[in-house]
Amino acid sequence: MGLRKLKEYRKAPQMRVLKYEPEEKTKFPLWMVVVLMIALLGSVLFIVNTSENADDETLEEFVEKARKDKAAKQKKLLLANVTTWQKDTILLLTGINVESFTWKIINYDIRHIFNKKAHGIVISDFNKIYSIINAPDGFQLAKKQRRDIKYLELYKNFDQKKLTCIIEIRTGKKELIV
Repeated sequence: MGLRKLKEYRKAPQMRVLKYEPEEKTKFPLWMVVVLMIALLGSVLFIVNTSENADDETLEEFVEKARKDKAAKQKKLLLANVTTWQKDTILLLTGINVESFTWKIINYDIRHIFNKKAHGIVISDFNKIYSIINAPDGFQLAKKQRRDIKYLELYKNFDQKKLTCIIEIRTGKKELIV
């Protein structure tokens, strides 16, 4: 009986496996891909830049708000990132590596400066902070130090007026607070 089935199998028509032949594909031109990628990249950069700049405020605006508002919440303004020469100088003075630190100013400190008339600071002096940070005439450890916090003094002469910035190094938050 097994031989009979084998003979029938051999006599049966052989089944063919049909192959799918794909239709001819239209190629997308390479220049079109490049143009689309550039357009996509441009739109992403535009969206990122507009969303970042929406909340940015200038130093003058920040000082005005801090001076007028008696905000209960502490607010910080990013001034700059630490440069390599600043990092090297601070490392020599304090022994603290401030490579990824940022320069910031706090609204409470601004109010403190204006409340103490002895400081003699006016609003236009705040515009000189960038100059003092980036190109000071002097850079030294402050005379008054705490055990857990280091202070620096940066000073620069402007038209026979010496402006001094006291900098607090906050290692936990990686900030240099002006």
